[in-house]
Amino acid sequence: MGAITLDTILVLANEKFLYSLKPFYELRYTRNLSYLPSIYLKERSPSSINLNYRGLLFNQIKVLLYDMDINDPQTGHHNFNIPLNSLDILNITLKNQLSFIPLSYTEKPVLSFKAGIIREKPLLLLEAKYRNLSFSYYNNFEIGHYYQITGFLDYGMIGIRRNDFNATGFFANPKVLPFAYETTTVFLSAINYKNLKFLFRGHYDVFIYDYQKDSVTIIRGLKNEHTSLKFQVGYYFISFKRDFLSSNIIQKSLNKLYTYRDFLIINPSINYKNIDIHFSFEYWIDKKSYLIAPNLHLDLGNFLFSINSFSRYPDFTELFYQDPANVSNPNLKPEFYISPEISYENKFIISKIFYRYNQNIIDWIYNNDSLKYYATNLKSFHSLGFELFSKPFYSFQWGISIFKHMFSDSSSYKYLDNTPQFKITILNKFFSFNVLYNEKISPQFRYIFDIHLSYKFLQFSIEDLFEQEYINEWILPSRKIYIGLTTF
Repeated sequence: MGAITLDTILVLANEKFLYSLKPFYELRYTRNLSYLPSIYLKERSPSSINLNYRGLLFNQIKVLLYDMDINDPQTGHHNFNIPLNSLDILNITLKNQLSFIPLSYTEKPVLSFKAGIIREKPLLLLEAKYRNLSFSYYNNFEIGHYYQITGFLDYGMIGIRRNDFNATGFFANPKVLPFAYETTTVFLSAINYKNLKFLFRGHYDVFIYDYQKDSVTIIRGLKNEHTSLKFQVGYYFISFKRDFLSSNIIQKSLNKLYTYRDFLIINPSINYKNIDIHFSFEYWIDKKSYLIAPNLHLDLGNFLFSINSFSRYPDFTELFYQDPANVSNPNLKPEFYISPEISYENKFIISKIFYRYNQNIIDWIYNNDSLKYYATNLKSFHSLGFELFSKPFYSFQWGISIFKHMFSDSSSYKYLDNTPQFKITILNKFFSFNVLYNEKISPQFRYIFDIHLSYKFLQFSIEDLFEQEYINEWILPSRKIYIGLTTF
């Protein structure tokens, strides 16, 4: 895998065809991530982030920690609710999946403190790391707050994170749910020692909301409670995984207190000269059904030819969740996509062009009569994309990406966007500039201009300088102005 370098945040040293990005330590790692091609972060607050990459939805992207899948089995919404802060993140790799490698130990204490305003409200972020412990606390005094504490081992970590945030308009139309507030507590333990892997993720979620039943009737203080667990143990490329969920929604849907699923997972790899073949085999023990996702990479010097595929079973939310604005579907089929891709790399740039065939993709379709979203397998469709991103040159980088789903269905999807998506990025040591077009966000170009200045241990940052107005019902103005102090 090669030596790990500290001066790049999004690439492993000596690996080819991976985008690399110089980090700006005064910005959150998720903000750095948003500069990469084809990435959009749907962010209500740092405690509620959905990752969209190449038009894929958040639950179609694996998030790995020590090479183990930490995606929440209840729903893909909470995959960034993990007990790691910006000082913990040594390395992030983006290659058809998102992989975190934490920094487990620091000899000297590291402290990062940021204070400022967001929409004329105070903003506070404190992050600290010393030896094998880390801590963070965030509060914007409007949308929500979180805190996190984590301890690291030589080959793993154990931590907890608590999030509280205003979710009004984020998961459902405010006409149906005029008020929504969510609290999540995540416990995560992961160990990868000499090819022996262990993962435990516990997630407790409380969703409190008001229901606008008709024009005059509001039912207040409704509550959904969920406890999801993920347990996985493995050796080399074979592992056993159990997904577990207990909630009051499950009691209504299945007439029992909990449900669980057991899986046998086999992920063998074959490497021969310039050919890399990887298989993902997932066997659902209870249903006696399986999914296979082969991947092939052919390294031809400056060119790389790849065929990537992905498959997944519906999560518990898609199968069983019910509230006044969302209706699940217990008969959903597994998703599958396959994507040929050609990449080119030289000492200045990396470019990629890809095609994707999508089958049984799951999204929630809005019904104008009932004002509800219904979980549905979509018809098969095609996708095309192009990306170009420069390598760092005197702290300057730029990139461009274009993406389009090829289908003409006029249904109103909750997450999928069938309009063209366009992005231009310019970065240097002092400022960052993104131009986005995504009609689901806004029917016009959105210009995101960040300023980040630093001198020794002091920083001054402005995020989203020109954004002042509401974009739509679920994206709030994101302009932040703050000063920072970081000791290394």
